Amino acid sequence: MSVIKQALLIYKRLNAPPPPENSILLRVLVSGSVLSGVLGIAFERGFSISFSFLALFGILVGNLVSWLRRRKNNWQIKLILSFLLFIAFSNYLRELSTYFYDPRYPLARLFILILVLHSFDLPARRDLLFSLASSLILVGTSGALSISLKFIPFFLSFIIFSAFYLLFDQVSTIGLEVDNIFLKYKKVFFPFGLFSILLITLLSLLIFPFIPRSSGWRVRNFPFKEAEERLIPNFGGGVVNPAYPYSLGKEFSPFNPQSYFGFNPYLNLNYRGKLSEEVALIVKTDEPSYYRGLVFDLYDGKGWESSDKTPKEISTSFQPFSIPLEEISSYYRTSQVIQTFFIIKEQPNVIFAAYQPESLYFSALSIWKDKFSSLRSPFTLPEDMVYTVISLAPRWSAGELKRFKGETLVDQRYLQLPSNFPQRVKDLAKKITLPYSNSFDKILAIENYLKKNYRYNLEIEPSPPKSDVVDYFLFEKKEGYCEHFASALTLMCRAVGIPARLVTGYTEGYLNPFTGYYEIKISDAHAWTEIYFPGFGWLTFDPTPGFEAPQAISSKKSFLVSYWQYIKKQIKKIPIFASLQRKLIFSLATLKRLASNLSFSPSRGYWISFLTFFIFLSGYFWVKREKAKRKKAIAPSDKIGLYFKNICEELDALGFKRKDWETPSEFAKIVNKEKKLNEFFDFVKFFERDRFSPNRLEAKEIKEAEICYQAIKEKLKFLKAK
Repeated sequence: MSVIKQALLIYKRLNAPPPPENSILLRVLVSGSVLSGVLGIAFERGFSISFSFLALFGILVGNLVSWLRRRKNNWQIKLILSFLLFIAFSNYLRELSTYFYDPRYPLARLFILILVLHSFDLPARRDLLFSLASSLILVGTSGALSISLKFIPFFLSFIIFSAFYLLFDQVSTIGLEVDNIFLKYKKVFFPFGLFSILLITLLSLLIFPFIPRSSGWRVRNFPFKEAEERLIPNFGGGVVNPAYPYSLGKEFSPFNPQSYFGFNPYLNLNYRGKLSEEVALIVKTDEPSYYRGLVFDLYDGKGWESSDKTPKEISTSFQPFSIPLEEISSYYRTSQVIQTFFIIKEQPNVIFAAYQPESLYFSALSIWKDKFSSLRSPFTLPEDMVYTVISLAPRWSAGELKRFKGETLVDQRYLQLPSNFPQRVKDLAKKITLPYSNSFDKILAIENYLKKNYRYNLEIEPSPPKSDVVDYFLFEKKEGYCEHFASALTLMCRAVGIPARLVTGYTEGYLNPFTGYYEIKISDAHAWTEIYFPGFGWLTFDPTPGFEAPQAISSKKSFLVSYWQYIKKQIKKIPIFASLQRKLIFSLATLKRLASNLSFSPSRGYWISFLTFFIFLSGYFWVKREKAKRKKAIAPSDKIGLYFKNICEELDALGFKRKDWETPSEFAKIVNKEKKLNEFFDFVKFFERDRFSPNRLEAKEIKEAEICYQAIKEKLKFLKAK
């Protein structure tokens, strides 16, 4: 029994309380910073609502307990917290087995549990600083988990709380009472703090686009979200779009702006309507692409359908799915393109991917693949689902493609034309391509002809019942939407002996420069043409005016251009005066033109980064040198005031708090009477002479005061241990 008592005594001595932090304001600011981080992750659905509520409640209760028991040893609480910490870590290991491919969520939950437990033991300033640093990690985590700008309000609130904390922490280091100073000068602190935050935000917006960034993933286990149990029929590889009833086949069903009619077994070219501008998907990728959904190869004069009615099932017990490549795929140059899809709006059971998919991280035991490398899910894709695809993108140059004259050994279905296909469409295709001898130039000639001579319009009338839709588009209406343009290119290529097929899916969307993700709206659903080149596989061509297939673009769009375009769009949404809005947009357009003329290669970006770091480092050492100069200029006796403040904090931890009405001498007499601390009484004499006498202390007296201070510190250590 005596051994246990001795162990507890040693434990108490090791955990002797440091000087307590008495400022309520500093504790409130730290709590606000921590809560900002927790709420940021909660709003990104990093964990359940119940967990979020318990974490917030635990942090608030913990901070209250820490305040009330700041002068206590609290060794019992620390023992309980140690035991609970072990339980939290065990729970983390259990969750890690469930989230094996994406451990960020278990790590975030573990970190928050640690902060909840730590909030019950925050007696001193150093503990508050630990919590503040931890809240910075939480805010960074919420930014990493975020696929939108939802975390921005929590980031700004963190900036406000932490900035005011650092400000008042500096105030306290010069011996001033933080709470009293705040109450006295709050009318000054608020405008100054908010102005500083606004200035930092504006400077950050200007500096942000010049920060070098690497593209692509740097991990090999890619994220996908585990699906919950779903009692949904196995579709057997068929296409199911909840917005368009499957049983209607080629017949019309009411147009639904929340879903694209191209994600159906049959693509009816007489559908009309504008799709919603809501975000449907968010994609993280190292290279933007067109994301294929369905492929159509049979045209009947009114629309398209697929000849493959029996997709093959692919099963796996371990992630990822290995996707067999298409029989006539590329065997020249390819490179990996990684895409992670975040489903924002429910999608049909089509698994979107850049051509052509090689591996798939997807929460199912089975999927289906047709002959065109299109993938199907056993269920419609619900909101919040996440999956990752690795594709092999073909690489080509115009010179390489120009070697092909059109003689290809490919399935004849890619040259299929209806028996009653209008002759004038064939004649037009031959007329456009007559000057050219190779397939690539012929394709570009047809594509350019369609873009220059036909207008993009979503509000045209349906074609007459007995007419061929493409013929009516080319010779009568001369305007249409992407399905008409893609159909025309596909059929005109077939008419001159070039294998082609029609594809529906999504364009690459728009880059959000703050998240680094591409936001794809429902209205970004699109149709385009894939054309076969021996050795390169199926390549994407887009004849619709205003669209450009990604691999046809000579170089990637500058990040600066994307950044200013995004800012410009956001400004347009702000309800401000039209004249001011025009001026802002004109300024951004000028910056965009400058940005487009700048070429920021990675090496140049790193040089800019190095130069920025060098300037920052030089500024840091300059400030440090100036502080040292000022320190030398200040009389050495000024340190006496700081020594007195430190002693009072140490005595406060032992239960001797100086009253507001007590003079230093009166306080020293009380302490000396209770603890026989004669050195403190002697030190106070030096302190009062330094503060209240017209003459400053001499060097000899300052040295004696420092000796007293060191002796007091030693005695206080002994008293704490005792």
